[in-house]
Amino acid sequence: MQPPALSCPSPGLPASALEPTLGAKADSKKPKKKDHDLSYSLGNMAPQLNCWGLCSALTQERWGKIMSSPLSKELRQKYDVRSMPIRKDDEVQVVRGHYKGQQIGKVVQVYRRKYVICNEQVQWEKANGTTVHVGIHSSKVVITGLKLDKDRRKILECKAKSHQVGKEKGKYKKETIEKMQE
Repeated sequence: MQPPALSCPSPGLPASALEPTLGAKADSKKPKKKDHDLSYSLGNMAPQLNCWGLCSALTQERWGKIMSSPLSKELRQKYDVRSMPIRKDDEVQVVRGHYKGQQIGKVVQVYRRKYVICNEQVQWEKANGTTVHVGIHSSKVVITGLKLDKDRRKILECKAKSHQVGKEKGKYKKETIEKMQE
């Protein structure tokens, strides 16, 4: 049985071109959409281009959240702060990964675009003999020494103060419990 013919064939096209086709033939004639073609909307853009745009739009505060490291136990007790954004000239120790357990070294570079830091103790020798610092993610290190300036001291004080308020908030003291029992 033949499919019904279309009522108004367009001039210049044979009648067989207007008949519906089934299977792979219909798909092969459609132009394929490319992921990396920038003529499409932002939602259809290649994932790496989208991510690049998002990363470059981060504020300093967001970078600090992403690129922060936990403090060592001694610094945690001293400042009453759990983690801080990492910066150049801090002293760090690698605690996870291939370079774990190596001695404490200074941060030479904070590479925000790649989300890594470079430690002066962790280096790699290339084939031509030059040494290169290895990038380590900030979550894989512990800060053992802070480079303090007035802004960083303010941040430490503010974090410690909010931490103290959180400890007192919502907890009953012995005096209030005794008053409630009377």
